[in-house]
Amino acid sequence: MSQENSLSSADTLLSSGSPGDALPNSDAKNLAVIFTICSVFFGPLSPLVGYLTSAEKPWLKRQMTELLNFQISVMIVLVVAVLLESTVVLAVIGLPLMLIVGIGNLVCIVLGALKASKGEFKKYPWTLRLLT
Repeated sequence: MSQENSLSSADTLLSSGSPGDALPNSDAKNLAVIFTICSVFFGPLSPLVGYLTSAEKPWLKRQMTELLNFQISVMIVLVVAVLLESTVVLAVIGLPLMLIVGIGNLVCIVLGALKASKGEFKKYPWTLRLLT
């Protein structure tokens, strides 16, 4: 019976992040959801504020680091798309790229907010890992 309890606690730790992370409380989950949703409107500023204010909450800090890396990556791709859009010949590539990145950003943010509300760690796709 103690083996079953240890397995369920190991599963809980794996779903929340690395074993060194403390399990998130409801405040950390709520903050992660708020900062994640706000990043749709404010881009990397929202996770930056979350990152700077989450020193005593390791789970939230990991979430904000991942979200900040993702938003920086999205911003870089959007800048490239705008530069492509500025030339007439490459506008065929720039506009669809902007649309795809915008829709992908929105989908990833919604999925990230859902995972954060459950206390799970969200690893965003196509992200440059600039901050660790």
